[in-house]
Amino acid sequence: MGAYRHSSGDQNKRVAFWRGNIDNFLSKASDTEISNLARIFSNPTVIAVLRQLVEGKRSVADLAKNACISESEIDEAVTSLIDEELAVRTEDNLIERKNDAVSFFLTFLSMTIVHLGHTKGISTDV
Repeated sequence: MGAYRHSSGDQNKRVAFWRGNIDNFLSKASDTEISNLARIFSNPTVIAVLRQLVEGKRSVADLAKNACISESEIDEAVTSLIDEELAVRTEDNLIERKNDAVSFFLTFLSMTIVHLGHTKGISTDV
């Protein structure tokens, strides 16, 4: 569950709720499927792209410039996001988030911040 506000002031919300038997829930995705999705979010270049897509569509050139990463590296990350159906290239050749890409990214970010709070005493206040 989460909500965030863009710098433009627009707000996005995402709520997910599961109920029922824990064994049934745990069997919904295999270890390999979980690992494959997590792999996407362990790529620093993908993370740099997703940080920017939180705010909306971007060109590969803008993504590269803002992240100080080469366009070819950004394009590889974008391709992996597109392959996983987490991003799409628009008709005007911009990269746009798709499905729950930003929600997933913010969940991984939140998990990281909480973990750093537990292990390194870093504040989890936003």
